[in-house]
Amino acid sequence: MVAPLFLISLLWESRDWSASRLFRPRTFTYGMGPLRRTITGTSLASGILLVLMGAATLYVGLAYDAMPTPSGWQATLSVRLQHYGQTLTEALSWVPGWAAAIFLLVVVALLAWRALKQVTAEPVGKEKPHDESESKEEILEHES
Repeated sequence: MVAPLFLISLLWESRDWSASRLFRPRTFTYGMGPLRRTITGTSLASGILLVLMGAATLYVGLAYDAMPTPSGWQATLSVRLQHYGQTLTEALSWVPGWAAAIFLLVVVALLAWRALKQVTAEPVGKEKPHDESESKEEILEHES
């Protein structure tokens, strides 16, 4: 599965495909009454693909028995998970809904703060650039 992608990447590196007419973005303009909209070919293709996948999902879900009755280990696992969920729900039934919502918002805010802190942090091992006025001797003294 990875081998074709590897070969494509080798071909991409060996030839400048980005300058090729084949890979230039193409735009399409469509309108509905006074409203005009321009969309790229890749966006149009991905939108059509998503609509087709959604239609196929609805067809399979409504036309066939998409979820047969579980049996064996699947049934045992399903019943066990339902039991754990019911037990946890009963144990936390005393917590008001607004308190649970605030708790979840605080957790999301802390995770976002941590992610932003990692993104804005200076990479480890990256040294500050030296002042151009320093001589080579001073730079060598700093390094040793």
